[in-house]
Amino acid sequence: MAAVAASHLDPERVTRIVLGCVARTPKLAQCTTASIVRSVMQAVELGLEPGSATGQAYLVPFGQDCTLVIGYRGLLDLMRRTGQVASVNAQAVYEGDEFEIAFGIEDTLRHIPKGDPDPAKLIGAYAVVRFRDGSHQLGYMTRKQIDAIRSRSRAGNSGPWVTDYAEMARKTVLRNVAKWCPMSIEMSKAMAVEVATETGDTTLLAEFETIEGDSEPVPEPEPTATERLKRKVSVEPEPKPLPEPEPETEHAPAPDIPPFEQRRCATVFAEQAVIVGALSKNYDSNDVIDLRNALLGSAAVGLTWRDMTAQLWTTLMTALYAQASA
Repeated sequence: MAAVAASHLDPERVTRIVLGCVARTPKLAQCTTASIVRSVMQAVELGLEPGSATGQAYLVPFGQDCTLVIGYRGLLDLMRRTGQVASVNAQAVYEGDEFEIAFGIEDTLRHIPKGDPDPAKLIGAYAVVRFRDGSHQLGYMTRKQIDAIRSRSRAGNSGPWVTDYAEMARKTVLRNVAKWCPMSIEMSKAMAVEVATETGDTTLLAEFETIEGDSEPVPEPEPTATERLKRKVSVEPEPKPLPEPEPETEHAPAPDIPPFEQRRCATVFAEQAVIVGALSKNYDSNDVIDLRNALLGSAAVGLTWRDMTAQLWTTLMTALYAQASA
């Protein structure tokens, strides 16, 4: 993670935040490790802290899939980082407020908060972005328009839409205004993440990552998290011994554990090992498969289920402490 983390993010702090999120949201523990790692890495690449405390980004579980939801403060930060934005102001409007807005050659806006800032009484939200050249962009959305967008999102009934409705209302109108603002690489990717979060369609995100990767010379490939873990835990495939002839009158003894149990144990350990490597270095989508295959080819699968699990977890903890002290 340190390889992709923004300069203002501390990898150890991000790791602690993620573990805290999992502790506070038990359903996150039911998500696949691959989806958690993917969401964390997306946040880190955008320079956002994943966690409800900052309001920059949230880890939201959908069944076994963990998804990154960018918060209002996260989008605000990304817009300011473009270097062309002088100021950003997004506010919610409540029943009882004095509010007037008019669009034209000269936009006008007047808002005097007087109502109760109760999410149930929110009637709309607006955003004003002023640029360094003196121009501006103004946008307003009614609660009906905001809720229409919420209803189309997979995250509409969970996460910040439930816990921080006013913040998400401000973010929704700000994101609508952002479409007409200068786009940085981070902002473009953030928009792709938003589409993937709302619809589940990762096509735009994948295309963006492909374009981003092709825009620079391809460096010499570095060892993946799996390769580093293999070297640390010394998990190497062993040559398969020649099969011994079976007795004519007796059946060969049954293995300690069924093949499917061997595969399941190796898969679980591979996922846990990969998330350790990903949180400290980087993540490759094929790491789980590679490490699982290495484990299946090792002598570990010949152990009983209990001994096998104990040995694998001991090896995992050894790798964890080795990486923490590296």
